[in-house]
Amino acid sequence: MADASTLMIFVRMIASLGAVVGLIFAISWFIKKYLKPDQWLNKNRVGSLRIVETMPIDQKKKLMVVEWESSKLLVGVSEASIHLLGSHEIGSTRESGIS
Repeated sequence: MADASTLMIFVRMIASLGAVVGLIFAISWFIKKYLKPDQWLNKNRVGSLRIVETMPIDQKKKLMVVEWESSKLLVGVSEASIHLLGSHEIGSTRESGIS
C-alpha cells in the first residue's frame, strides 16, 4: 500500500502540472487577445509591397499576385526566374498582360 505522504506528493505533482499548463494557455490567450501578433508578424508585407495571393502550380513553380503602390502584378515564379505575366492599376478595369 502507498502511504499518505507518497499519495500527497503525487497529488501535488499533478496539481503543479495542471497549474503550469493553465499558465501556458493563459499567456497564449493574453498574447493573442491583446498583443495582436498577426499585425507584427505579418510575413507577407514588406514596406509598400504585399503578396495578395499565391497559387502553387507544382513543387517549384507558382503564380503570385503582388500589390505594389497602386497596382497589382501577376507574376510567375520558378526556381530559376520570375516573369511578369500581367498587371493592372488598382481601381481601373483595364488590364495589361500577355496576349
